[in-house]
Amino acid sequence: MNQSSALRMILLGVVMLLSYIMLFQHVVIARVSLDLMAIYLVWVMMAFPRFESTIFASVVGFLLDAMTDQWGLNMFAYTASVILLYGVFERFRDIRLLDWQYLTLLLGFILLKTSLFAITTLFTNSVDLAQPMWMFILGTSIYTVIVGYIVNAISPS
Repeated sequence: MNQSSALRMILLGVVMLLSYIMLFQHVVIARVSLDLMAIYLVWVMMAFPRFESTIFASVVGFLLDAMTDQWGLNMFAYTASVILLYGVFERFRDIRLLDWQYLTLLLGFILLKTSLFAITTLFTNSVDLAQPMWMFILGTSIYTVIVGYIVNAISPS
């Protein structure tokens, strides 16, 4: 792992986390919010080995839980999603992804993450989803994929 690329990815993560907490958390469409950190973790999995990606996911989940008062839910969902899907992302690391390939990978990641988050909330009763589970999972996934496509289209690499 290159130190400059790791530092750049950490700074990007901090900027995305702060922008999510300050801005995007409040941009709600049809009672569904954006999962900006899923887009970040897809970039991390495409750039770093399994151990570093898992560490990034757990730290992002922990910080997001600490700032949104959902202790452990995001950390579990992000970390488990990275562990379960890393092998798929590793296959696409050395090639330039087409738009539909990137969107498929992002959709798979966000579907798994939101499903794990929603199932975990059923058992803990600590977060009210404010809508049916299927609407939360599909709405968050579609919203995140659309924003992920826009971010991927304007990103330099």
